[in-house]
Amino acid sequence: MLKVILEVVSSFTKEAETDIKSMCRKWTLMYARYLFYDTAIRLGEKPVNAARFIGRNRTMIYPYNRAVSDLISVDHQFRKDREIVFSQAEIRLNNGKN
Repeated sequence: MLKVILEVVSSFTKEAETDIKSMCRKWTLMYARYLFYDTAIRLGEKPVNAARFIGRNRTMIYPYNRAVSDLISVDHQFRKDREIVFSQAEIRLNNGKN
């Protein structure tokens, strides 16, 4: 499931999967990580597994939760993007089950 979500986020943001998993703090990569983390959590993945999949340890769970929450609160574009990525990931995951 996490691989599919990463592929969807990578396709949506036009960032390479390896770059999203890297330690670079470039804003576009951080944005992609937040989209990935948010989508994984919304699809029922444990926060620790979502963080570890993109190369972060469990100490990053709180900062990621906080960043996603803040982005949802103040960034209209993030709210739109998270719905698009979530629906695309959900469709891909449901198609894989058929």
